[in-house]
Amino acid sequence: MRHLAKKVWALKVFALLNIFLYFFINATQSSESVNFRKIRPSIFPSSIPSIIKPSSKYRFGDLDVEPYPPLPGISRHGYVEIEFYAKNNSPTSSHEVKFFFPGKSYSSYSKNAAYINLIEKSIYLAPLAEQKVSLFQPALPVTGNYAGIEIDGIIQSETIQFNPIERENISWTTYNPCVLVSPLIGREEMNIFKFDDKRSYRKDLGGLIRPGIPPSGWPTNWLAFSRYDGIFLSAEELSESPPEVSQALDQYVQTGGNIVIFGKYNFPNGNSPLPENFFIQTSENFSSPEAGNGEDPELHRYFSGFGKYFVLNSTSPKGIPEYILKKIETEIDETKKLWEPDITTPGNQIFPIKGIVGIPVQGLFTVIFIYAMIIGPINLAFLSKIKRRIYVLWTVPLISLLTCIFVFFYATFSEGWSPKGHTFIFTFLDENKKLAASFGWMGLYTPLSNSDGLHFDHLTEITPHLLQEGFGRNLIGGPCSIDWTRDQHLTGSWLIARLPAHFKVRKIETRRERLTIRKTEENEITVCNGLGSPIKSIFLVDEKKRFFQGSAIAEGAEGVLKRDGYVTPATNNLLNSLMKTDWLHINERFIKFPKFNNWENSYVALLDGAPFIETGLPNFPENERENLVFGLIKTQEN
Repeated sequence: MRHLAKKVWALKVFALLNIFLYFFINATQSSESVNFRKIRPSIFPSSIPSIIKPSSKYRFGDLDVEPYPPLPGISRHGYVEIEFYAKNNSPTSSHEVKFFFPGKSYSSYSKNAAYINLIEKSIYLAPLAEQKVSLFQPALPVTGNYAGIEIDGIIQSETIQFNPIERENISWTTYNPCVLVSPLIGREEMNIFKFDDKRSYRKDLGGLIRPGIPPSGWPTNWLAFSRYDGIFLSAEELSESPPEVSQALDQYVQTGGNIVIFGKYNFPNGNSPLPENFFIQTSENFSSPEAGNGEDPELHRYFSGFGKYFVLNSTSPKGIPEYILKKIETEIDETKKLWEPDITTPGNQIFPIKGIVGIPVQGLFTVIFIYAMIIGPINLAFLSKIKRRIYVLWTVPLISLLTCIFVFFYATFSEGWSPKGHTFIFTFLDENKKLAASFGWMGLYTPLSNSDGLHFDHLTEITPHLLQEGFGRNLIGGPCSIDWTRDQHLTGSWLIARLPAHFKVRKIETRRERLTIRKTEENEITVCNGLGSPIKSIFLVDEKKRFFQGSAIAEGAEGVLKRDGYVTPATNNLLNSLMKTDWLHINERFIKFPKFNNWENSYVALLDGAPFIETGLPNFPENERENLVFGLIKTQEN
């Protein structure tokens, strides 16, 4: 017994030494040199897991699983990244592993409310392999907490402690912008911005959000930033961030986000956004109104896709002129307004889908009237005439059956069997960087249940258009599921038979589509359509600001554009202004005012199809897809 007591005492001392060593190492390392997302509590020996085990690390047989807390902040749009780190400790066995969330489910929603009941992803872990697993939660609430894991088809009894980020779907629309701020920027310094002072029914909805990790440990997928209306960080932090993080932040900007950088920042070669004077050929600058022409401005703006970088000379928010603060606040607040939901207007009124048959009230009333006349007076009169009133026992059910069959086939064949849809996408295509940023609306309708659900790419953001249910907090919909294993697979109530579903969509990806331009005469140029769909109309401005236009160019074919004078200098950034206006009428603005595009070496093409974003359904109607492309012409140097 005495020998056993000594062993227990020695084990306790060893455990205490490990605890002291763990906290000592983390306390002595500076925040600038530590990637917090990569810290692994590996100092705890695997030989004594029952004595001391970190709360953030779980053991499931051969597997070690560690969850990472998502970036904080409640918003009304975008995705939340739910991240895990999995490691297979076995040198011989491989495992099929599925992560799912929530692990423990509860539902306080009505049966017609929109919510997420399952998010899952399956991976394959070879012997001694390790992998990061990311699940993304869209802007719908989840009916539970914790996370579950399934190994080789067996659901593990232990769940992973995980506190999800609340996703708000309440009916009111006034709330603070959701702004992500680097934890290394002083809290008091950021108080000069008024993002937390907007009138809001909920003070925790939006505002200034500070994560517990520096930018060097931020996510590497732009979807994790999609719910933020603005991001603040220093030039030094952005320069020291891994390339994957910098790329994700730039993709966030290209899809309409705002990044404010404190201190002078040199964009990496080849990834530089467009300077402001590329779009704005005026004398406007953002220096003090009293500053002379020779002074450097306090604020530089750079446009990347649909979003902006704000680069400030100052390394701290303190001392920044008030009018510049107001300008940044206004830009970020306008970005937030893009996602304020219209909970009173049905989506099919905003973005109609052709071919949907409404409820035929008059037709149904006529059918009911005829049915009542036949099954009643006419049936009885006929049976009385032939003196066979007893036949009423089988004529009434027969007439009812025939009427039901007629109504069924009428409703079925009036709409057909195939799904219907309507898509309009606006794409910024930078041929030099081979990047395409897209946003727009999508409407889907299917007469019959779609068992396979909807399929979208991993880089596509889906925001459903939902209506309020009475005066309550819930929005009309139902339980929805997402499987991220192969793609973004949406099942459940995302698309319900005979109910139109509408979505706002955004996407950023590498694309190689382009126009091949060949100059033939002074007043003509020839272009080869390599944009992936037939061109309905096209407007092009060359390096001399000469304006050309043409129409009807088949995919892969050549067409001639005729010169139509010159264009005048631009007065605003069209891409950014389009994100702040009605997305649905962008094409009308270009058709009515073709010289609205007045930037050199660029073009606007209206496509008969939507090659830059997936439609979700494999048999989506071709004639209901449009894509307006604003492209930067590929230069010879690239």
